[in-house]
Amino acid sequence: MSLEEVWNGLVAEIPTTVGVVLHLSKIESYLANPSFYAKHKNAGKGREYLFLSDLLFYTSTGNQVRMMLAPTNKSIAVGRLLEGNLIIATSITKTKATGSDHLYLVLNDWKPHPEPGKFQLRFENGRPLPGYMPAETLLGNQTGNTLCRWTLSSLLENQEPPLQRFASLRSKGIPGHLQQALRALNPDMHNLKYLDRNWTSLKSPLPLVLRVLAKSKSRIIIRLITGSQYSPSPLFWLVTEPGTANSWFGMKPSFSSPGS
Repeated sequence: MSLEEVWNGLVAEIPTTVGVVLHLSKIESYLANPSFYAKHKNAGKGREYLFLSDLLFYTSTGNQVRMMLAPTNKSIAVGRLLEGNLIIATSITKTKATGSDHLYLVLNDWKPHPEPGKFQLRFENGRPLPGYMPAETLLGNQTGNTLCRWTLSSLLENQEPPLQRFASLRSKGIPGHLQQALRALNPDMHNLKYLDRNWTSLKSPLPLVLRVLAKSKSRIIIRLITGSQYSPSPLFWLVTEPGTANSWFGMKPSFSSPGS
């Protein structure tokens, strides 16, 4: 039986035993908003916040549907439920979204499909389930940010930073203040080795040209900013300091605390 066939027969807020085949295409983890947390605080085990995971499935008819993994289900945390898995949903609950008239499904329990190789995956843009939450909306926090699903400690950056890029230091179009710094650049003196040896005696900042190969992921802290919204704030991040030709370019840690 397909999910589309059982949808209309589900009673809201009542866990229902089913046998629906689903293909997991994506997992999105995030922080529940305080309204959702207030209804499910027991799942937080004493914490003042709650992490949730939405599961984007393809049904046996080719439709895509977003479901929430029950907050008490630890299948993702222990590595049992992975993207690409073919499963049979054995218990689901139709529930109403907090602050909305839309409905969505919670996956309470599941089991692996016994013959995943015989399942023919279909991708079709079918009609959504009647009254269902929009597929792009996080079910437990409509304005939330997605987090690393393994650590739950860093924000996922879906877009590259809006930085202008140049093929080389001699490329046309480099801003004037950077050209001035490059003309004054002396590679024998303006380097990290020289800076390390002479930083205590420097009277003015040195111009430095650095190639950024990678940066660490930003860590987050969780703070309540209003009565109905949490903010997963970066604990530290990398900053490019704007200004004159002698401005530093590189890493500048910035710290905040839960009370800030």
